[in-house]
Amino acid sequence: MLPTVLCENSQFGPSFAFRGVSTMPTARFARTALFLLSAGGMGAAPPTLGQDVQTLRLESVSDIARGIPALPRLAPADRRPIANVNDVLQKADDIVREEFRECTRSGSVGDGPTPYWNRSIDLTLLGKRYFNLVETDENFCLGAHGAAWTKPWTFDLQTGFLVSWVGRPDRSSPGLLPADWTGEAQSDQVWNRIEIPVVISPQLQDLYRPAYDSISRDLSRSVQTDCQDVISAAKRFILWRDAVNDGIELKPSALPRAASVCAIPFTLSIATLRDFNFEPSLIEDIEAAHAQLGLLRNRQSPRN
Repeated sequence: MLPTVLCENSQFGPSFAFRGVSTMPTARFARTALFLLSAGGMGAAPPTLGQDVQTLRLESVSDIARGIPALPRLAPADRRPIANVNDVLQKADDIVREEFRECTRSGSVGDGPTPYWNRSIDLTLLGKRYFNLVETDENFCLGAHGAAWTKPWTFDLQTGFLVSWVGRPDRSSPGLLPADWTGEAQSDQVWNRIEIPVVISPQLQDLYRPAYDSISRDLSRSVQTDCQDVISAAKRFILWRDAVNDGIELKPSALPRAASVCAIPFTLSIATLRDFNFEPSLIEDIEAAHAQLGLLRNRQSPRN
């Protein structure tokens, strides 16, 4: 059974994107938001979904700086796994805070642009087993050009630890990709002490490249042509679960800064996940979250 997710003390700034059902008046929506709120709105009692329902709420934390919201925290944190999640998120915010101070310490040079740092956060899944945030950062800290990256945060709520898509060679940790896939887990250093987990897998390449014509059709013809060359050479991917799109999002990572427009997410559908024998608990969590989202949407729809 999917946990009921409530927002408490939520005053997220305009950089915090909600994907799904929300009655938050200050939220900036990215596509359809994904905060699973009770049908009664903010502060209302959660819907009755059974005695085994775990009620979690997402709490805001003071912004790191203007344009840089802190990662949200899970509550109550009286269980060790939830406290582990919050510890990881706190450490990540501490690193961004220190890097931002270093970025802006020297100010602009001459008539050059002023250093800046923008950050947005999406909640894409909060299920019985998994919790997924997607963080997007863009900055300019002097030098020849700025930087931009997308970092998924995927936690196992039973342990409170970040999960790996690729299993260990000794099979002590099986990972979440199908067991017969070839995969390698690496970390890309995108900014000083900030790293993102990437997966190198020929099977992911084989799924993504044929779909690119379809998912990139909103790009101009010339840009799409240029991107095809970039995508054909892309080997490193990030993945995250997405309850709105009912699947796993797959996106190229570590592209050249000028080619960032080419990195378009592609959804691996539930049917695709089953065809390739992805971890059943992963599929079940996505399906349950997607179904719950539809239920809450229906409850919040105006009645005729």
